[in-house]
Amino acid sequence: MAPELKLLHGMRPDRINARAPIPSEGVPTPPRSLSPAQKVVFRRITAELERMRVRCGPDVLIIEQLAVMTDWNRRARVEMESHGAWGSTAYGGTSTTGPWRVYRDSEREIARLSSELGLTPVSRNRVVTGPEESMDELEALLTQ
Repeated sequence: MAPELKLLHGMRPDRINARAPIPSEGVPTPPRSLSPAQKVVFRRITAELERMRVRCGPDVLIIEQLAVMTDWNRRARVEMESHGAWGSTAYGGTSTTGPWRVYRDSEREIARLSSELGLTPVSRNRVVTGPEESMDELEALLTQ
């Protein structure tokens, strides 16, 4: 968490790294390696982060992975709807299909990456932002 967010969150001043790097402003562009569907997801994520006033320039790799996992998740779900989540084994039993495993694993990864970016309800409660004047009030209070 950035130092200014820690201040706004009410963290003790001695727990704040004042020398932590501050990300530059601006919205990153989707990497060329992403498919068109993944670029749409990438742009939706960065737009939401921008609305939340989260500087996400250095987070391109995390956002890229989240876009890819979201795309894989959707594709695996479509595949499961067509062919099911269960298949037969060579020994006559049943087992989950490849699309089910991709879907399950991508769900976990989506949750983890979303949490890293503050995009889940629980993680959003850990990141608190406020109006610019709130920062000035806190700085004044902490420098007394």
